[in-house]
Amino acid sequence: NATFYLNEEHFQLRQAGIQAWRDISMVLPDLPLHWNGTIVWDMADENRQAMLDQLKSWDYPVKELDKNAIKGLEPSLMVIPDKALHLPKEGFVSLSLAAEKLLKASGASVFSGISAQSINVVSDRVTGVKTDQGIIEADHIVVAAGTATEEIAASLDIKIPMLTRPGLMLRTSPAPKSLSSVCSTPDFELLQRDDGKFMLPFSAGHQSEKSESIPSLPAKMAEKAMNRLAYYFPYLDLSVEEVMLAYRPVPEDQLPVIGQAGPIGLNFLTMHSAATLGIIAGECLAKEMLGQDMTNLKSFSPERFNLKRQI
Repeated sequence: NATFYLNEEHFQLRQAGIQAWRDISMVLPDLPLHWNGTIVWDMADENRQAMLDQLKSWDYPVKELDKNAIKGLEPSLMVIPDKALHLPKEGFVSLSLAAEKLLKASGASVFSGISAQSINVVSDRVTGVKTDQGIIEADHIVVAAGTATEEIAASLDIKIPMLTRPGLMLRTSPAPKSLSSVCSTPDFELLQRDDGKFMLPFSAGHQSEKSESIPSLPAKMAEKAMNRLAYYFPYLDLSVEEVMLAYRPVPEDQLPVIGQAGPIGLNFLTMHSAATLGIIAGECLAKEMLGQDMTNLKSFSPERFNLKRQI
């Protein structure tokens, strides 16, 4: 999606991210992408109107729906708001499957189960990565290590501060297909996969964008989430299949980190949400590494944190 943004530059990058997924799906048509749109009603009326006006001013496809129109799109949904925003160009991707297909199509050599211990630098230029299996030589290194980014950067005296943002996700047992769109509700964001399983965080906004810890026992939170889900689909016999805890990679200012920092040849990629931005961020960084002018990425450069430190 491009609708959860911090500023116009961030919005434009997210919009480009959606297009990048569409472009790459023309080359790899079997990517697990779903473009059924998003229905959003997790906000007050005045906030919904403000979002509608802002998105329209940027020519982003958006429409306000009434209760009947929402029911027409999602006839199996039993919790229907009076009004909601419909974003028809948005969707979701099964990331692990997509990553596997993208790596295979790239022709890259993939080494797994190897621990990276340090980055070798000679005369302010990277020369490779020291691993527990020896040194992998390289003249360019991309640190795409999620929540480990801050520690890796600090080992080379580079500042990339990260927030602590836990997220609890719930996956249900399979059920008959009952939901096509992604729904952003006051209770949770909700989608149903091709295998019939629902995916949802335990609460709206993943315990909020400021939560640094899980406020309750996961089992109790899962029970509450399932009880709320039952209102949306009371005719389905759903049970919890898996509860997942992960820490989201969120830079301190919540904007993506894309670009070079520190020794020549050292590059960083970390952000939330990588589902939206993964393809476009990789493409932009590749262009920068090849010497193309990417000044439009300046506000997302990791150097923004290091410049602040020097002032």
